[in-house]
Amino acid sequence: MYHLPELNEDAARKIQQSLAQLRGVREVLVVANGQIARIKVDQRLRRRSG
Repeated sequence: MYHLPELNEDAARKIQQSLAQLRGVREVLVVANGQIARIKVDQRLRRRSG
């Protein structure tokens, strides 16, 4: 979960759409009045370190 600055509904919708287009993102929820974003990522696509 990520904390966001204060957003209006249009800005929250744009952020949600942009995040949803990123590779590996399975689900995005942006709540403007709660100032949060929750992002679920496909763990199989994470970079491996080492």
